[in-house]
Amino acid sequence: MKLAKKVLTFVKTNQFESQLATDMISSLISQMTYASPTFWLPFAEHVLRNLREVLAGDAKTAEDLETSAQWFVTLAGSLLSTTSENYIQYKDVCFEMIGLLVECKSKVAYNNGAIGLWYMLYMLSRVYPENSRYISARLNRPLSEWVPVREWATLHDLRESEMAWYVPGEKAKELVKSLLEKFVFPVVDSLQDAKMDRCNIPYSCLGQAKLDSCIIVLKILRASRKNKNLASVLQMQPPYLNLSSYMRTLLKVSD
Repeated sequence: MKLAKKVLTFVKTNQFESQLATDMISSLISQMTYASPTFWLPFAEHVLRNLREVLAGDAKTAEDLETSAQWFVTLAGSLLSTTSENYIQYKDVCFEMIGLLVECKSKVAYNNGAIGLWYMLYMLSRVYPENSRYISARLNRPLSEWVPVREWATLHDLRESEMAWYVPGEKAKELVKSLLEKFVFPVVDSLQDAKMDRCNIPYSCLGQAKLDSCIIVLKILRASRKNKNLASVLQMQPPYLNLSSYMRTLLKVSD
């Protein structure tokens, strides 16, 4: 907790002009908040509050961001890589953060938003071991109860090991659907406009790199492999311009 407070104070009182330095502090925050999810919200609130200011007005249409804006954009990108519990509990914060980033003309901002969206879809929809759950519970204990150095090179019985698994629940599935409806489908639908040109969709293609993952996400939401109607849908090879209707079909069948 003390370390998290010090890092938060450091972030609030410092800004780096060097992209390397910014990436380093962003990586530190990402790893720290993932290992201890309770630290995430104070950082996210600080970054979101500043994003509203630095990405307002002309900043949205600027291709090159000012140093201050780049600082908070990079921090936002790192914070959008968090645990499924944080995504569900603080979905409004995540939605607003992604929305601010993908509305920008800047490639840096848009890409951070697109990657953050992909992380949310990926983490909410797949089954995986939650290593951080037990680790954070142990790290949060005071030194009077547990001294980490005493466990270095200690042998443990594998049968005494515990592993927590994340399995998508109803809240996660609903959140995935909301993400697709709000951010993904509008982009895909816009590509079907015959009058659309590169000037009108300057960076939509950055998001297209994530659409394959969205298809995988929707397949994970399927009710059962034994569903014949669903199986036939999953075997479809959608044309590029019919991708959004294909994804919506998957959503409908998975309900």
